[in-house]
Parts: sequence; C-alpha cells; structure tokens
Amino acid sequence: PELITHGRNGLIVPRTVEAFRSAFEWCLANPEHVRAAGRENAAVMARTRKWQHVAPYWRTAFRHALRQANPHV
Repeated sequence: PELITHGRNGLIVPRTVEAFRSAFEWCLANPEHVRAAGRENAAVMARTRKWQHVAPYWRTAFRHALRQANPHV
C-alpha cells in the first residue's frame, strides 16, 4: 500500500485463493493496463528509489537486525 494505488498502478489483493484468482483473471483480461502500470511503476522506481534515497533505510534496518542478534553490542 505504500507504493500501490489499487486499480491505478497495481492491485492490492487479499490473501485468499479466490481473490488471487480474480486478480489474475482481471490481469489476463486487461493486458494493456497491466503493461502501462508496469512501465509507470518502473519509471517511478527509477526516479525515487535511488541509492541515496534508500540507503538510510537500509542502514536503519541493518543496525536494528544487528542489535536484535547481539543486544549487548
């Protein structure tokens, strides 16, 4: 949900067989929308997910993981 707007650039699907089946059927029936959304998502990621933007988040995640693995450090 942080990156996807349901129905615009992707589908947010409940974790049920029926919901996945319905989503896949929709994708099969709407290949041009799926392709256009994929192109737009790739462009957005290329613009906004550069290393200088995401590195601080990775640093935080790694430091948290290290503290969890060895709380005495």
